[in-house]
Amino acid sequence: MQRLLGRSSDCELDLTSCTCRTCLHSVLTGLKVNPTSDSIFPILNYVFTFPSPLNTPLKCLELANCCLNRVDMTYLANSLHSESLVHLDLSGHDIFGSFSTAFHKLLSRCSATLTTLVLEECNIEDDHLTTFTNALSPCQGLQELKLLGNPLSSVTLRRLFSTLTTGFPKLRYIEVPAPRDCYSEDVAYPLEDAVLLDYNRDLFQQTRGQLLGILERAGRGDVEVCTPLMASSGPPSHLSPHILCHHALNLQQQKTNKTKKHVQILEIQ
Repeated sequence: MQRLLGRSSDCELDLTSCTCRTCLHSVLTGLKVNPTSDSIFPILNYVFTFPSPLNTPLKCLELANCCLNRVDMTYLANSLHSESLVHLDLSGHDIFGSFSTAFHKLLSRCSATLTTLVLEECNIEDDHLTTFTNALSPCQGLQELKLLGNPLSSVTLRRLFSTLTTGFPKLRYIEVPAPRDCYSEDVAYPLEDAVLLDYNRDLFQQTRGQLLGILERAGRGDVEVCTPLMASSGPPSHLSPHILCHHALNLQQQKTNKTKKHVQILEIQ
């Protein structure tokens, strides 16, 4: 079912309806597609082709676990809307195995506006670091980067942080996974809940200290680094054994909530 946030849950949104199309034209600035095994090509075809049916560009795009393919990503990367994205979530997709070139182009197109990038469980591995940082480098206005659930080693995380400190002056919040080498060699990603908390805590704390040291030496100690190992309904707390943070800043959460109040999102289930 398709629905516009703010309407009743049983209010269907028909993209062929004149009334619904007018509603889309006037208020839609965000699009969230809930996980599905069906193709979302018709949705992307409607929203992202030129000329666009929307009067205002999309600012928030959440497509986590939506089985995007290369064609879908090509549509996104070539859309005029990609030049205005502020929040982008592509979690649950093998971005470098499925559509590396299109992903690189999409980040390049939205680099002037993008502030939040969420790439959880995207199978980003050590070998992808150079490709990833090259794609990320134009996004110098980035404020939040979330990479949970990716099999990155402690060495690669240190290299990533060193790269982030050479630019990205507005970056204030990073979610990093527990390093791949904190788990046994035979674990498979994405990690199951039973495995998630079975990690080498000494190595984790050692790596964590090294990452924070990289930030401090670069004069970037104001950046919050967090590793939420389990879901949390509230802001992160450094007192929780399963949510390990540096600087539990409430300001970032408040800014995020304030921004969301001004974004009208079409949610498709």
